[in-house]
Amino acid sequence: MDDLGASIFDDLIHFTDVAEVAAKFAHELDVPVMEIAQEIQRFLGVLKTKSLLGEEETPRPLVCHDFRPRSLYLHLTARCNLTCLYCYNCKERESWRNDLPYSLAKVILRQAKEMGIPTVVFTGGEPLLNPHFFEIAELAANLGLRVVLLTNGVLIDGTKAKELAPLCDQIVVSLDSASPMIHDRLRGTGTHKRVEMAIKQLKEAGAREVVISGVITRYNQFELAKDFERYANEIGADRAVRQIYMLQGDQRDHFLTPDFQALVSQMEKDLENMIVSEVKPTPANSIWRDRCGAAFGEIAVAPDGSVYPCQGLVKPEFAAGNIIANDLAEIWKKSIILARVRAITVDDIPKCRDCSFRYLCGGGCRALAYTVHHSLTMPLPEGYCAFNRILAEQKLWATALHSLAP
Repeated sequence: MDDLGASIFDDLIHFTDVAEVAAKFAHELDVPVMEIAQEIQRFLGVLKTKSLLGEEETPRPLVCHDFRPRSLYLHLTARCNLTCLYCYNCKERESWRNDLPYSLAKVILRQAKEMGIPTVVFTGGEPLLNPHFFEIAELAANLGLRVVLLTNGVLIDGTKAKELAPLCDQIVVSLDSASPMIHDRLRGTGTHKRVEMAIKQLKEAGAREVVISGVITRYNQFELAKDFERYANEIGADRAVRQIYMLQGDQRDHFLTPDFQALVSQMEKDLENMIVSEVKPTPANSIWRDRCGAAFGEIAVAPDGSVYPCQGLVKPEFAAGNIIANDLAEIWKKSIILARVRAITVDDIPKCRDCSFRYLCGGGCRALAYTVHHSLTMPLPEGYCAFNRILAEQKLWATALHSLAP
């Protein structure tokens, strides 16, 4: 065994898995993480063949196939024209002083295209506040990227709708409730009416897909999903999605966190009604997943060019590099931070190991776990875990009933 092999062997004793060791040596040797990981796996195989390594001592292997993120979340600005109660990036606004320059956006988008990333998601802040938004979006579209816009919709008028329609494959507009009173309480007085008008104008302009996206909080949790979806169709949206309020670790959690006992109870009733009804349900996207999408299915870039594992982990301690200094592909392959986040699977989360639904939720959002426990491998709070379980069960039943229906 040479010095390098001895060093790897020593690190395997002290590190938790191959991912961390591979990331360490990729950085030191200036080679891709996956290439190093494959060599380490071969090295371990030789050790076992020579009876120098017992089965119980073998670290859990890292997925070594060539892969790339499916989505790049590109923050065009930290500025926003609203002050939503549950905003998750208020703190980042203090450090992100400038909008993403067009010159840097060109570099990022071209590198994303070269990497084979299929989708770019424009986000912020409010991305439409970036004065170069339409130039950046046009470049993304011309590169053949799938363009998704996340917007609060307030800045969209008839003119902007006509500009957006041909550029965006999907426009996701934030709207929390069919009730103007509830929505405006969360996002600002008069915003509900303006968002409804924006959706109408987008569809009239020929937008390919308009989705309304709501956040489930204590204020709107009793609004049934089917009613929210019906409302979305009535105002012209193609579909509706809702996500659960993400804990922020501050005073907002006390009045925004849903009453999970009531929420899950209602979801169980909805599931029972779906099972006994004769209506053919829409098949759900119940794919197998063994991990959160952070640094695996997605990656995020801030207005200053800093790269992070995902939207929720845009924090100084998770800065993986900067586009100004290194190519996106190089950061993706060689970053120790990204490799460590990427390597975490549901089997690393103690409470998840015995759950029958673990490979449907993947252990849930690791950013949420980090906010609560300051650890990426801790389980979600019980209420969020129960929400994920019933959501997974609904997906399984919807898929099964759809396949059985005549």
